[in-house]
Amino acid sequence: MLRNRLAQVTGLRLPSTLVFDHPTPVAMASFLRSRAEQEHAEAALPAPSPRLPAPAPVVAATLPDPQVGMLAPSANGAGAQTAPTLDSPPQPPATTDGRYGGAVLSSIAAVVRTARLRAWVLRTGARLARLGCKLIVETDGTPRFDDLPRVTIDTLGEGRGSLTLRIGRDCRFGRELTLDLWAHADGVIEIGDGCYFQDRIRLQPWGGAIRLGALVHVREGAELKSKGELVVGAESGIGRNVTVACHERIELADRVTLAEGVSVMDSDHTHDGTDIHFARQPVVSSPVIVQSNVLVGTNALILRGSHVGRNAMIATGAVLTGGDYPERHLLAGVPAQALRPLAPDEPIAS
Repeated sequence: MLRNRLAQVTGLRLPSTLVFDHPTPVAMASFLRSRAEQEHAEAALPAPSPRLPAPAPVVAATLPDPQVGMLAPSANGAGAQTAPTLDSPPQPPATTDGRYGGAVLSSIAAVVRTARLRAWVLRTGARLARLGCKLIVETDGTPRFDDLPRVTIDTLGEGRGSLTLRIGRDCRFGRELTLDLWAHADGVIEIGDGCYFQDRIRLQPWGGAIRLGALVHVREGAELKSKGELVVGAESGIGRNVTVACHERIELADRVTLAEGVSVMDSDHTHDGTDIHFARQPVVSSPVIVQSNVLVGTNALILRGSHVGRNAMIATGAVLTGGDYPERHLLAGVPAQALRPLAPDEPIAS
C-alpha cells in the first residue's frame, strides 16, 4: 500500500521490495530522492544521434507538497480511527538546482510521516479495541515523531475507557514517548501548536486530562500524570526529570517554568500508624494553582493546596506546603516563606 501510494505521488517506477530494502523513513526518502533526481537528469540529456535508436522519453517527476488532514473518529466511534487524507496542491516546477531535490525530499518525507502515523493509529486502535476501548486521534497536520509513541495499558478494573489524543500544528516529539493508559477509564491528552517534547517523556492520563497550551517545551525524563485536570499554559517549560502528579486539579498558567527535578502534586496519602498499607488509606487532595510568569528553581516541591501569585520566584529546594504565596516575591526555605519582594526592574525569568 505504501509503495503504491509513493509511486502514485512521485510518478516513479518502484521495486516491489521497496519497504524491505529501505525499512526506515530516512533510507526510503534518500532512495526516492536519488531515483527522482536520476530520472530528472536523464530527461534533461540532449537528443541522441540519428544513427542510434531513440530511447523512450522519460518524464521528470515533480511532487506535490502533501497537506495532512485530521485523523477523525470512525463512523461507529469505536476502535481505530480513520486515516489522514492527502490533498495535492499545485506541483512545484522542476528545476535543475537544489530546489527540485528539496521539494522532492520534503514531499516524500511528508508522505512517509503520514503513512507511519496512520499505521500507528490503526495498530494502537486495534489493540485497544480488543480490550473494549476506543482510540480517537485528531491532528492539525502531521506531527514529527523521532519514533512513534510507546503505549502501555493497565487492564485492572472494570468498564470501558477511551483515549482522546489531540495534537496541534507544528509539534515535534523526541524518542521514547510513552503513553501510559488505563483501559477502564477515559483519558484525554491535548497538545497545543508548536509544542516540543524531548526524549523519554511519560504521559499518564488515568481517567483525567493533560492539556498543554501552545509552545510548551517538555524536557527529557519528565512525567505528567493526571486523574483530574492538569493544565499547563502557553510558553511554559517543564524541565528535566520533573514530575507533575494531578489527582484533582493542577493549573500552571502561561510562562511558568519548572527547572530540573521539580515535583508538583495536589494530593497525598494519609497514614494512621496502623498496619494498613498507606496506599490503601484515604487520599487527601486540594488544587494547586501557579499563576503566570513564575520561575520554580531546581528540586523545589509544591504540595497540595499551594497557590502562587504571578511573577514570583521559588528558590532551589524550597518546599511549598499549602496556602497562599504572594506575587512578585522570592519564596524560599522549608517550609517556604516570602523572603523578600522582587524589585520592579529585577528579572523574573529568563
